[in-house]
Amino acid sequence: MQGSKKKMKVNDDFSMLFMEDEHPEALFQRSESSEGDNFETLIVGGGLSGMLLALRLSRENSQKRLGLFEAEASLGGRLFFSSPLNLQGLPSWEKFIAQWNALGQKTHLSGFGLEAMHPDALEALERHMRSLFSEPEEAFFDSVIGNSSQASSVGSGFYLIKKQCTSLEEMMSGSSDIFTRKESEVFSSFLRNGLPPEGTGEKSFEDWEIWHSLPKAQKEALHPIFESLLGEGYLKASATAVLQSLNQFYSWSKRKGSPFLCRSRGMELAIELILRKRNVHVRTGCAVSRILKEKNAFKILTADETSPRFKETTARNVCLALPLARSFSFLSREFLSPSQGRFVSKVRPRSLVAVEYQGWQSFTTALWPAQAGELSRFLFPTEKCHGLVTAQGSLVFYQTLDFENSLQAPAVRDAIGKLRKAACKLLDPNMIRLLSSGGRPKADVQISERLVLTPVGHTLPLGCPKIEMNEVKMAVPGLYCLGDNFTNHIQPWQNIVESVHAVAQALHGSGAGAS
Repeated sequence: MQGSKKKMKVNDDFSMLFMEDEHPEALFQRSESSEGDNFETLIVGGGLSGMLLALRLSRENSQKRLGLFEAEASLGGRLFFSSPLNLQGLPSWEKFIAQWNALGQKTHLSGFGLEAMHPDALEALERHMRSLFSEPEEAFFDSVIGNSSQASSVGSGFYLIKKQCTSLEEMMSGSSDIFTRKESEVFSSFLRNGLPPEGTGEKSFEDWEIWHSLPKAQKEALHPIFESLLGEGYLKASATAVLQSLNQFYSWSKRKGSPFLCRSRGMELAIELILRKRNVHVRTGCAVSRILKEKNAFKILTADETSPRFKETTARNVCLALPLARSFSFLSREFLSPSQGRFVSKVRPRSLVAVEYQGWQSFTTALWPAQAGELSRFLFPTEKCHGLVTAQGSLVFYQTLDFENSLQAPAVRDAIGKLRKAACKLLDPNMIRLLSSGGRPKADVQISERLVLTPVGHTLPLGCPKIEMNEVKMAVPGLYCLGDNFTNHIQPWQNIVESVHAVAQALHGSGAGAS
């Protein structure tokens, strides 16, 4: 996985999936099968939780009719803005191989990628994912992503950008103009401690004695940093959750880039090929418009441009591998359990707004930190946004908006304006203005700008009400939810793995998972 394997030819890599008497063309024939509208279990959402559940169910029950529908053009979820290639619109294996060979590694990859997650989380997720592969599948997976999965040689690094660039180490040591020495000591203690003293209970952070007793000047210095890191509602969240999040951020900032699941041109595509080989009916670019309960099954209405004849699908079980807030448009509220109903009524969904630059490396300003590299992170407290250098070399500036606001053009324009203002601090302002006006750089200049708006594209805010893990079952028998809806852990990846296990167990108990 980590670059130690001898590089293999692409066709040899793919041939690992097939027996001598099999031909990969069968993957496309299965995709267009006339039986594709009737499933034992249908997974809605092809992000991390949806892929893991599909891998588990197809490994345990290869003879069951299993479907995976994803609204975007490729699998991967909210951390992936686009993929260079997907199978849905290709008519044959030969066409796929031709496009695959035409693409260079790390070509046209957009979004944060899984490697933007905490390295500990990625190691755990990789172990879990590998446990769901057969030996040939694991060898295939390694051959596709192993040649480009290299650990970053540069520490990820964290920098605060205002009128100057300040590293996290400078902020904590008191050697910058951001904090006084006393403010640096308080800031450092919050990041390092991780847990409040015993007896704090579920007190909110603003009512916690230590924060409450700080002088007003110290609170005013710390507040914009904490608000940018944790979100606007952090003061109302529990002191325990805030300190755990700050400690996790601190440990994250000290880690080097992770080699695990580093995104190459084919990571999510490799998983799709494995699923298709297992007879899972994968449909990307397939948006669910309505889920209705019938006598013994669910009717799922879809909008799918690539397979227009499949507008109606039935399934005995439906698993929602996406944020519950994102299901409002196609799911009746009566399908939610009482705690799920309280959850969606109290948690306001958020949308991710991002401006992504590729080919930017020759346009950095004097404010750019010399030690910054892959997976370096930036915080812009004035603009209330973040920046990240992805492992694929893109520079992404991003912030979140209330979902309702993200539907209003003025709010989105304002957010993009702030992101571009932040970009002008690190990149040549003249080039940013040229790109934002729709102008084109000279022919030999490779820099480009991409705008991204992803509805419900962020993890849950601190202090949101909990859904217990036994609530994977929804109010209607046969309907399940999974993913990072659950707040039992401060680390969302644990929610994903545990909810995948809980849904698989529930399906097994209902007979859907029985061999």
